[in-house]
Amino acid sequence: MQNPVGYRVDAETGNAVLTSIWAVMSSPTAVFAYLHTIPAAVLTASALVVGISVWHLGRRAGHETAFFRRSAQWGLRGMLVASLVTIVVGHFFGQVMTEKQPMKMAAAEALYDSKSGAGLSLMALAPFQKKPDRVDFEIKIPKLLSFMATDSFNGRVEGINDLQADYAKKYAPYEIAHGRDPAKAEYYPIVGLSYWTFRLMIGLGGFMLLFSIAGLWIARRGREGIAGMAARPWFRRLALATLLFGFAAHAMGWMFTEVGRQPWVVTGLLKTQDAVSKLGVSTLVISLSVFIALYVVITGIEVWLFARLAKQGPDPLSDDTPDEDAAAPALAY
Repeated sequence: MQNPVGYRVDAETGNAVLTSIWAVMSSPTAVFAYLHTIPAAVLTASALVVGISVWHLGRRAGHETAFFRRSAQWGLRGMLVASLVTIVVGHFFGQVMTEKQPMKMAAAEALYDSKSGAGLSLMALAPFQKKPDRVDFEIKIPKLLSFMATDSFNGRVEGINDLQADYAKKYAPYEIAHGRDPAKAEYYPIVGLSYWTFRLMIGLGGFMLLFSIAGLWIARRGREGIAGMAARPWFRRLALATLLFGFAAHAMGWMFTEVGRQPWVVTGLLKTQDAVSKLGVSTLVISLSVFIALYVVITGIEVWLFARLAKQGPDPLSDDTPDEDAAAPALAY
């Protein structure tokens, strides 16, 4: 729905009919979304391993220290590789979105006017409105946005105002068909929400990359590296926070994806306001309340089970289980 392909609209029913599943699966938007999500999931899982391992290292001794030291090191390696892959694929995914959904990326950068050699916005402050009429404060890296979007420091990046004018003409027949005034149609998402969810996603991912590099550097000190740092409360708290950052980055990415495509449910074909079912207020309140209550219960059970298992640690060694100092078996003839 972000980049609809491989379909036709039935002339009689008005329904979309699939014509090519391959066109859907090979769409650049689908391919890069998949390639971006999978390493991000590995990054989250690796951070989970590191956080739990460091927590245990700070409160355990004996053979379990060696176990959790190794698991922390492997988790850090996974974080490093997965974060690098996620960032690289994310760069190319951003270029695809700049081509397929330019309004989403313009909102993500709070870029109002089209510009060649556009700078990358690191932080911007503006009035709390859907589309602020001004930016009060902004820090930019000159020309970096153009390079990231077009591979050229002088490349042209489309802005919100110009895209709004283009879409007002392009989709005027759509608005008229739905009995609305094309001049009043808005084709941009909530700029502030798109801008900050995009930055939080990138910022959390970048922090996890730096944490993995620092952790692997500490691990070079051998037995006292990670285990020694885990004895410090601030490092344990930081590792546990990093454990949550992966989930938070996923949530921010999902919010950016769904908020940034507004006002469309199916980009260029169906607006959100036209896809809403005609439900009564009581029906809507009851259904949402049931769903919220159900998910709260499921989430609570999941967190309880997860915390319980994470606290247990590895199974104890039995008398028949050789430890790491035992002689390795050899073939006999």
